[in-house]
Amino acid sequence: MKPFLDNEEWRGIWKPNINYKVNDIVDYNKTLYIAKTNHLSGTNIILQNWDYYKSIYDLNVPPLKLKDYKIYKNSLCVAYKIFDYVYSFVHYSADIIEDFIYDNLKDVCENNTNGIYKHYVCFYSPYYNSKMMSLQNKYDNFAFYHMPLIAFGQINKFIDVNSLPPITYDYTRKFSCLQLRPIKQRQVLHDFLETHNLVQDGYVSYRNKNFINFEDKYYPNDLIYMPQRHMWHYPHEDFLFDFAIETHSVEPAFMTEKSIKGFFWGKIPVITGCRSIMNYLEQFGFDIFRDVIDYTYDIQKDPKIQMDMYLQQVQKIILIDINKIKNLKDRLESNRSLICKLAKRSQITLESINLNTIYISKNRQKYLGY
Repeated sequence: MKPFLDNEEWRGIWKPNINYKVNDIVDYNKTLYIAKTNHLSGTNIILQNWDYYKSIYDLNVPPLKLKDYKIYKNSLCVAYKIFDYVYSFVHYSADIIEDFIYDNLKDVCENNTNGIYKHYVCFYSPYYNSKMMSLQNKYDNFAFYHMPLIAFGQINKFIDVNSLPPITYDYTRKFSCLQLRPIKQRQVLHDFLETHNLVQDGYVSYRNKNFINFEDKYYPNDLIYMPQRHMWHYPHEDFLFDFAIETHSVEPAFMTEKSIKGFFWGKIPVITGCRSIMNYLEQFGFDIFRDVIDYTYDIQKDPKIQMDMYLQQVQKIILIDINKIKNLKDRLESNRSLICKLAKRSQITLESINLNTIYISKNRQKYLGY
């Protein structure tokens, strides 16, 4: 299964004197391009023959349920829509809101004619945000909506929750630990696995060090760019525990697919890098197997203490007899059922944003006073 769409073909690094055809994809200066003509490449790339590659699987494409929303300027995580006098912003992706967003929101809020505000501004986010609350307290024409289910809003682009295959319960290896970006804690985790001779017990990759101990059917080694199509999948499924370091070490807890994708495939995520991330997952109703794993590490304030305690749990978990985990199959199935329900509910949440925008647009008197 390819990491691109079925009618697209990965051709690797762009090279001269190659016959390229429509929908061929190449890497040129670490940017992906898709061919829009059949042509023989010359000494230098001719960009008229190519389009910048953007797939529906890219994370910086707003959820399909958000009608007519576009990426806001150069943001990686915020989309917006202007509907009459209403400016609606949605923090839809698992990235931190950029600083320029706050300044721009102030400018929109303060836009006025003779002291009368011209716009009503809405900002929706899956995460509580103190800066947004400050804006809400300052401007009568600004509303911040904390809607946690938005965090699950992109899943339906990657997974059909209505037709999942059966969970695999035959375990050839204990764990998976798939890492890419060079984050210090990921380096520490990888070094720990190597130093303690634990690598052979799991599917381990650390692309930043060109380390991988298995064949990756989704992302072959010559694929420099990592398209997002399979980010919610595992290249192998015959393991139980998923060790991962979250992307953002911020508070409150901020989750990406690393924290929750395992629930779809019958895995037990064991996550760190973001304080209280496991406790946060538990608040959604997930069984995090507290009878198996000591999550004292999860609430530690000091990152070094947290990491040291996490590594102790990693070593302990790898030695666990999986057959002795109580009601394992039922609990994994329950977690899968819950993540599917949350993915579906997220679409209702996104639709409610559309409906709220329409309502506000039809009630200017209530929201702006004229």
